[in-house]
Amino acid sequence: MIIPTPSHFKNLYRLVFASLAFLSVSANGMVVFVDHSAIEGQQTGESWADAYVNLQTALTSAAPDDEIWVAQGTYYPDPERQSRRAAFGMRKGVAIFGGFAGGEGERSDRNSDPATNGMILSGDLLANDGEDPSTRVDNSCHVVVSTTGADESSILDGFRSRGFGIIR
Repeated sequence: MIIPTPSHFKNLYRLVFASLAFLSVSANGMVVFVDHSAIEGQQTGESWADAYVNLQTALTSAAPDDEIWVAQGTYYPDPERQSRRAAFGMRKGVAIFGGFAGGEGERSDRNSDPATNGMILSGDLLANDGEDPSTRVDNSCHVVVSTTGADESSILDGFRSRGFGIIR
């Protein structure tokens, strides 16, 4: 027989709290769509056809309890790819899910595995990273940061990040 310890209860509490936070995100908010190839649409974020073309715009418009669904591709924190200080800012109560092909109606239809879904958050502003460390001096200092009170209700799922920081 296993006798529960305080750490068991703490872990159970975390699991229940994370589950409740997840349910509140999917139950009350809106879905905001991002697809870097949706340049023909209205870019309102209200559908795949009218998706925002950059993730930073979606993050700015998102409210607590919203979900941001991001279509496959590489996304940069500065759409103009000029500012090394730009980063994707996680926000309280906003969930960002990658791995969509674009067109899905259910979150469960996406490929959430960042190893195979083609989802990249990149700080490689010039898309020139190589073996030589000098190719990374122009990269974003950070790709994702915690801003606007981000907490355990903030979710980032289905992405890989690369091309950040300076290696000396």
